[in-house]
Amino acid sequence: MRDLRDEIKKPKKVKAKDPIRQLLDDTDYDNVVLYNTQGKPIEFEQVARIELDDYEEIFVILIPVTKVPDVEEGEGVVYCLDAEQGSLDVVEDQDVIDKVLEAYIKLISDDDKGNK
Repeated sequence: MRDLRDEIKKPKKVKAKDPIRQLLDDTDYDNVVLYNTQGKPIEFEQVARIELDDYEEIFVILIPVTKVPDVEEGEGVVYCLDAEQGSLDVVEDQDVIDKVLEAYIKLISDDDKGNK
């Protein structure tokens, strides 16, 4: 009798990407995996990286791929990315969120004009 355990292919472990580096990489459009406070991974689609003149931080808009409490389906979440500190925090200040969304709308509007 042959032992098949050695012949069964084990799934390769995928090395998790550093989300900060991934979000700063202009060529990496893959989904980003973040971890909630319970350590559960949550996958997000990258929508935009926004830099505002009045702020040192970089802002990113991410859409959860799976259902996340308090986030409607298709709704984006604005995060503040501090590359020096290596932190990524949800933005709760509505004024900042509004500025990020205005910049995003301008960005996609400018892209649309450039594609015509």
